[in-house]
Amino acid sequence: PPPERSIAVLPFADLAPGRDQSWFSDGLTEEIIGVLGRIDGLRVAARSSSFALRDAQLDARRLGDTLRVASLLEGSVRRDGELIRVTARLVDASTGYHRWSATFDRRLRDIMPLQREIAAAIGAALALPLGTAASGGAVTQNADAYDLYLRGVHARAKLTGEELMHAVDYFDRAIQLDSSFAAAWAGKAATIGPLIWYGHLPRAQGAPLMRAAAQRALALDPLLADAHVASGMTALYVDWSWTTAELALRRATVLNANHALAHHFLANVLRAQGRFREAMAARERALALDPLSVRIGMMLGADCVLAGEIDCALTQFRRANELEPRNPAVLGRGPSTLMGLGGLLEARGDDSAAIVEYLRRDSLSGATPSDLSQARADFARGGLRAYWHGVAQRTEARGVPVTEPVHVAWMWSRAGNPARAIEWLERAYRDRDFGLVFLNVVPEFAGLRRDPRVRRMVREMGFE
Repeated sequence: PPPERSIAVLPFADLAPGRDQSWFSDGLTEEIIGVLGRIDGLRVAARSSSFALRDAQLDARRLGDTLRVASLLEGSVRRDGELIRVTARLVDASTGYHRWSATFDRRLRDIMPLQREIAAAIGAALALPLGTAASGGAVTQNADAYDLYLRGVHARAKLTGEELMHAVDYFDRAIQLDSSFAAAWAGKAATIGPLIWYGHLPRAQGAPLMRAAAQRALALDPLLADAHVASGMTALYVDWSWTTAELALRRATVLNANHALAHHFLANVLRAQGRFREAMAARERALALDPLSVRIGMMLGADCVLAGEIDCALTQFRRANELEPRNPAVLGRGPSTLMGLGGLLEARGDDSAAIVEYLRRDSLSGATPSDLSQARADFARGGLRAYWHGVAQRTEARGVPVTEPVHVAWMWSRAGNPARAIEWLERAYRDRDFGLVFLNVVPEFAGLRRDPRVRRMVREMGFE
């Protein structure tokens, strides 16, 4: 059963006259999640999981079971010009009964104090004091800046290249109106990260902007958990400063124990250093807060593999396949190398089952019938090494995405071509590719790490 003092905030309904203010109602919902997350003793489900069930048509009990919470906060927002009406209801997830409800009529300039008022009421209903939950929040006295900030939060959550760029623009405009708005600076830094990760912004252009925004957010509000997360992300992926990254992310988890991404990125830091059991513990915490996150589940599976917990890995990989089989993490796309179910079967020596899983994944990734036929022929001729050789060749022939040099190196290593693998690792190192952070622990690179060129990379990245 979920902890008694646990809650999920469902997306507040947009009741604006034109039903065109979803960015405002969603942004307000996310900010309430943030304020509640800083209440000691309360576990709060992450935004991505609660928003994933927006149209699920589930009753309170099913919602509570899925999100692993005892209570649900639901409501609506009606915005008409400068006037706002917020209706909120606290529901017992096991019975569906209302435990508390209220309606608030405010002006736009009063929206930030309203978040704290709602959080205080929820805390009282759950017998938890609000304490210092007001600190470390999105504080600005400029209503227009806050409006732009909420638009940025809404756009960032969509994670497409276009929307991420829109989000940066919104945060920049909010900063122009209030240069001391720490949350807008942190939002900008946290948006530039995925822009670089998914290849929408060159690292050379984005990394300095990300670092500057994170530093500014931290200087303005040292109690803002998002600022420490942005600082930790920058130290991890841009600066390769493992100690700084760990300290920043641990500080974020102290300031907001419900920050799923803080636990997730902390697990990445720990894994990069070979501290696999600690990484598992941090990732399990992240997944408990964000149970529908396929990426966190896949990363936990990879942690389990490295820690020797194969049953745990199988559970996570199979669950991810069931939840979202076309997710890029499940399909093995992006800067990082994730073993996945096929890799686990291959590592266990079950090549026949592994090739079936690889072909299924290739099909979902958009492989042509000709590619699939060739892959089968490669496997029949030379086993999995031949299969990986063919995959790597076809990937190079079509043009390697800027985000995937480490991934291609991983393919060539599995194909038994260390020289080609090292060429791609050297390219990743020259570009300071984000995916290189796990160079020292990826099992497929173990043999490559004996090469003087790779040893130099490992040393200069600070792993020795």
